[in-house]
Amino acid sequence: GFLVPGDARALAFLNINGANTLVATENRKALKFFKKTKIEDKTVLLEEKECSALVHFPGNKKQKFELTRGTSFLAQTTRNWLVPTGANKVEFFNAKGNLTRTINTP
Repeated sequence: GFLVPGDARALAFLNINGANTLVATENRKALKFFKKTKIEDKTVLLEEKECSALVHFPGNKKQKFELTRGTSFLAQTTRNWLVPTGANKVEFFNAKGNLTRTINTP
């Protein structure tokens, strides 16, 4: 889980100088920045028309992700997407369900 103490309003994921960073806003307070510390985290720059991802895990398990453009009211996250830990392969799809690309992850 993730907790922003106080009257939290929005949360956005950004890549700042190569560091995966969460930026949180609170009502009438300064922005708060939280840097992810796991070195093995991998981010992928999403292509413009990619709307979903099918992530393949060991044991023939799969999970589908919808790749939204915003996480809260009037907020827009960058097109950097954090690949889930343990993924073997990621397939990206456009809005029509056509495969746009495949990424193999170690």
